[in-house]
Amino acid sequence: RRSLVLGAVSSALALVVGALVTVGAHLWGISVASPLELAFATIGAALVSFNLVVLRIIQGLGNARGFRVAWTIQSVVYAGAGLPAAWLTRSPFTVLLCWFVGLSLSTAYAWRHLPATTETSAQVSTSSLLKTSLSAHLGTSGIQLLYRMDMVVLALFVSRSELGIYSIAVPIASITWVVSEAISLAAFSTFR
Repeated sequence: RRSLVLGAVSSALALVVGALVTVGAHLWGISVASPLELAFATIGAALVSFNLVVLRIIQGLGNARGFRVAWTIQSVVYAGAGLPAAWLTRSPFTVLLCWFVGLSLSTAYAWRHLPATTETSAQVSTSSLLKTSLSAHLGTSGIQLLYRMDMVVLALFVSRSELGIYSIAVPIASITWVVSEAISLAAFSTFR
């Protein structure tokens, strides 16, 4: 449950930082995005943060089926409602609303599948948990930057339209990761 509290705190921090950026940008006349766009980004960051914590907890506890179903709910709602919404309204906000609904439903499903208690042989201090999590996050952030570095390098050598085509092709090709991740999750599952 401590991890859930930390997840809630990170979501609250995302809301506070987003609100500060929105107000600061407005007060200083910085036109990064409209206040509505910044509000949507802030809400999205908070929802994603808590969603990832809850889903990774059930995954880490070995409930691969619950993890897969939660991700499926999110994907189906987002794509199933988001694509028609995009086509009908031509507005990014309706697509974002579909994404928010998918995140919320996915989180609620995963939350219901959290065990009432977890059996641990040793207590881990919150500071130790935070240190480990932050170091893992820094490592993962570095990997994420490396995943995107190809586009930075390509931008130096190709036209914008070629880079655009590449930026669409890469995620489509990356869909193959889903299969290998599903297989790896099933290998560690203790639930059926």
